[in-house]
Amino acid sequence: MTTIEKEPELKAADASGTEEEEEEEYVVETVLRHRTTRKGTIEYLLKWKGFSQDDNTWEPAENLNCPELIEAYHKEKEKKKKTATAAATKTSEAEPKTNGVSVDVEEKKKKKRSVDESVAPSKKKKKSEKRLLTGFDKGMEAEEILGATETSGEVHFLIKWKGVNDAELVPSKIANVKIPQMVIAFYEARLTWSTTSNKSSDETEEADEDSQKEVAAADEKASSQTVEVNN
Repeated sequence: MTTIEKEPELKAADASGTEEEEEEEYVVETVLRHRTTRKGTIEYLLKWKGFSQDDNTWEPAENLNCPELIEAYHKEKEKKKKTATAAATKTSEAEPKTNGVSVDVEEKKKKKRSVDESVAPSKKKKKSEKRLLTGFDKGMEAEEILGATETSGEVHFLIKWKGVNDAELVPSKIANVKIPQMVIAFYEARLTWSTTSNKSSDETEEADEDSQKEVAAADEKASSQTVEVNN
């Protein structure tokens, strides 16, 4: 039986009030843990036989007289360590690998790339939103639409601001909301010009055709007169 000596307790010996010291021995049931103090002393956490876990205490190795329990504790600890290492190695070998890299690592990289790609468009969107700031956002008033052009598949109007010499290209979707009447007037003016140009072109073509007919008739008449003279 493994024992360790504790400090003596005082007990009442008899009614006369005399006291005597008795040495009491405590039995070590299990060695639970061990540690090394700052002074380099090794201590063991002991479970005492007949006492609860609340009564466990740390005791210096030099005070213990239970080499069998200490040896059994270290053997069990080493066994658990080897078992854990073997399990980790087996799990690692069981994982499918791609070019020497585990699938888990590849999946993490894919997720990271997916997150980066989802964040990138939002950053581009924010930048494009900043570029959309126009004179309307600055409280300026449009004076005239000077022209229109197509940029990146979207129509932009060249707008001149009141009190400002420089003109600015503004997306049509913004101009349609801010200055709808000015946009309509701009299109109507271009439509009238286009119709007038087409009409003038048609009249010119008709005049050309009449002129060509007259030239052909004159040539034909001259040919007839030449034949009569010869006869």
